[in-house]
This record gives sequence, structure tokens and C-alpha cells, in this order.
Amino acid sequence: MRIYKIRYDVLICILLSTLVVLGVSKVLPVFYTGLYDRYAQTHMVADGEIGGQAGEDVYRAQSVEDMLSHNTFTVQAGYSAVMIADSGYFGDNYLLNLELPSGERVAACINDDAMQRDNEEDYYIMPVGKVVEADLSKDAEFMDRIEHSEALSRTDFYVDMNGNSGSGLASAERYDEQYTLYIKAVTAVLSFIAFHAAGCKMGLFPRLIPGKNK
Repeated sequence: MRIYKIRYDVLICILLSTLVVLGVSKVLPVFYTGLYDRYAQTHMVADGEIGGQAGEDVYRAQSVEDMLSHNTFTVQAGYSAVMIADSGYFGDNYLLNLELPSGERVAACINDDAMQRDNEEDYYIMPVGKVVEADLSKDAEFMDRIEHSEALSRTDFYVDMNGNSGSGLASAERYDEQYTLYIKAVTAVLSFIAFHAAGCKMGLFPRLIPGKNK
């Protein structure tokens, strides 16, 4: 059984490189905040588009009938009703049991960032939405969750108030992780090479690959 020993110069350079990587890890979060904000901006929805903020020109739907008779619309919903509403995942969509002004209830996928709150009247103007046909009742687990407190008035569609907001958007943690790993690896390699080259130049380390004897 052979026992392989790590050369002292290689070991020293590995230890020094590790210290550099640890230092870089402490500094990276400072830069990530700004980078992630710019990255998230590219996944935002413009005002007036599906999932975007609803202006005064967007039709205010009061009932299911209003929704079905308009291509796009918004809804005024009570703050407390939104906060305590039942919810669940239907496929990849996170839907909320949304109460309409008429008292009817529909499932809605909502972009939280585009909700506009009126603090004086205590209500939200929801993002611009559209009706999407879907058989919600085919997912029994989802129905149990979203109808835990109140039954939906219709289960043959849901309201898309999310659009492309957040589509393919990595979380801040995931964004940090994927770049941190790459940066650490590159830093470790470059640091090792730099430390060993400096040691060789000062005559402290032998060459990594010895030259042929003439």
C-alpha cells in the first residue's frame, strides 16, 4: 500500500489560497445585493400588463360575470380578506382564494409586488388580470387547501394576475449560491498559482513540474 505525501510547498499554497477564499466569501454579499436587484429588475412586469400594476384606466371587475366579459381587468379586494385567504399550488401556480366585491370567490395567481394598498380605506387594488381556463377540481389536494375555509364560486378557471413576473427568477439565496461557488473555485485556483509562482521566484519553493536534467 502506497502512502502519498503532499509536498510542503503545495500544502502551504493550499492553506494560503483557503484564507483568500474565506476573505472573498466575506466580501461577496456586499456586492450581491446590488447585482441581485438589477437581475430582479429584468423579471418585473410593466404597469398595465398582466401581472403589472393596474392604473385608473383598467376595468374594475365586481363579479365573475364582469371578469368573463373583459379581456383584462383588476379587482378591489379587502386587505384582511387577502391576508387570511386560503391558498395552494395548482401545478406550478400558487393560487389564492380571492373574494370579489360581489361576494363570489375565484382562484387567483397574484404578483404581490404589483398590489396597491389604500391604507385609508384598507383595501388592495390587485394587479391586472385575465381569465385562464383550467379544471381546478381535478386536483383534489389543491381543492382541499384552497377551499379550507370558503368554497370557490367557479372551478373551471383561475385568474392570472401574475403574468411573467418572477418567471425563471432565482431566489436571492439561489442567485448567491450559484455565483459564489464559481467565484470561490476561480479564486482558489488563481490564488494557488499566484502564491506558488511567487514562492518559486523567491527561491522558497521548487517547481511544480521539475525540468529534465541535461
